Amino acid sequence: LRQGMDRVLRACLQVFTIRASGNALKLDGGEGSSVGKVWIYDNNPGYLYDYRGGESVTFWDYFERRRGSKTPLKDLADVAGVALPSPQPDEKPEFVAGVHPRVLRACLQIFTRELGESNTGKEVMRYLREKRGYSAEIVEKMGIGALPDTYKLQKELYKLPLEKKYADFFVKKLGRFGAHRLAIPCFGERGRLEGFIFRTIEETKDGTPKYRNMPRMETDGGVMNFGRGTEEIVVVEGIVDALLLKAHGRGNVVSLIGCNLNDAQIVKLAEAGVKRIVLCLDNDAAGRKATRRVVERLLSSEASLEPFVAELPDGVKDADEAIRAHGFEAYDEIIERAKGVG
Repeated sequence: LRQGMDRVLRACLQVFTIRASGNALKLDGGEGSSVGKVWIYDNNPGYLYDYRGGESVTFWDYFERRRGSKTPLKDLADVAGVALPSPQPDEKPEFVAGVHPRVLRACLQIFTRELGESNTGKEVMRYLREKRGYSAEIVEKMGIGALPDTYKLQKELYKLPLEKKYADFFVKKLGRFGAHRLAIPCFGERGRLEGFIFRTIEETKDGTPKYRNMPRMETDGGVMNFGRGTEEIVVVEGIVDALLLKAHGRGNVVSLIGCNLNDAQIVKLAEAGVKRIVLCLDNDAAGRKATRRVVERLLSSEASLEPFVAELPDGVKDADEAIRAHGFEAYDEIIERAKGVG
């Protein structure tokens, strides 16, 4: 059932192009009392965020618990207008980065729950609130969380109706991420959870990298949390910056793994319908060099994508700093003033 649900949710994300409810109609056709109160966020597919109750609920739980449905999978399929796949008992799950997909999805909830449960989780939350200036509501929308200790993670994963070997394999993969406690979910263009990127929350002096990717994670060629359906995208370096902007309604922002955009990525974006790329990479020597390199690649590509370059103010390193120093309206102006090049 859960496998079927995932397929239905992916179909839903292709069918539902809304981000917020535009009318007060309920699913049964009745009139509600609120407009624009229920949102779907790109970085947390499969979930509805209800501002009336201030909580996030899965499509499945909405049908099963809120509406009392005995057949949530069928109801989801009916709403999406898709046919359920025929039962295939012997079909093996499609592993993601070598990990059972149910383990990954469970971790999405475990990591976000950890923010308010353990000392480590509270340290991560304090970093997000005090150093980065995010509200608890924005953190929830971003879908980021904290990595629990090995024993706790294994104990939680053992609750899944799976053979323990799948949990053990995943826990073993994460054994080397001890210093990287901030967990950042990464979704592919079809809304599938591809894995996590882990980040340190304090400066390290021993050469430890700030970010570490989960091994074998598919990153759509390096463009993370990219959704189809937009002609213009804004490219930033930091995945946290991109999630922050998405949580504030800037849905066309994507991030790079590193600061490069290769030919395969350019072709992929063009095939998805993108026509214009606004580069807002870091305002330092590496970022400026990367910007020049990406522009040259875009201009020489047969994909015919129009490059624009956004100029950050002096003394501002990246999009996150620009927002913290000058606000979202100033960031929007920076993007609007981006210059076409070529």
